[in-house]
Amino acid sequence: MREEVHALAAGARAPLAADVTFRPRDSRRQFRVHATDHAIALLESGLCNALSAEAPDCTLRFLPIQIDDAFVLRQGSGDLAFGVLPKLPEDFHT
Repeated sequence: MREEVHALAAGARAPLAADVTFRPRDSRRQFRVHATDHAIALLESGLCNALSAEAPDCTLRFLPIQIDDAFVLRQGSGDLAFGVLPKLPEDFHT
């Protein structure tokens, strides 16, 4: 049984050790950006142009900023937030 536990643990660690280098030209992911209407108006054109040039198969999805965006970012259902977020955990970068 010990061997099975070690094999299971090794299998669980494998994805964490994998090369996760982001390759923009090969990616097809959708980035979820939480932002105020004002931030979207200022940034949307430039972000979309840069994304289409560097990562042509990626998309941006703009969503309204929420009071709990720190939670949304931490759980992975959002990728970036632009706006005033009054209560951020200490390990978040602003």
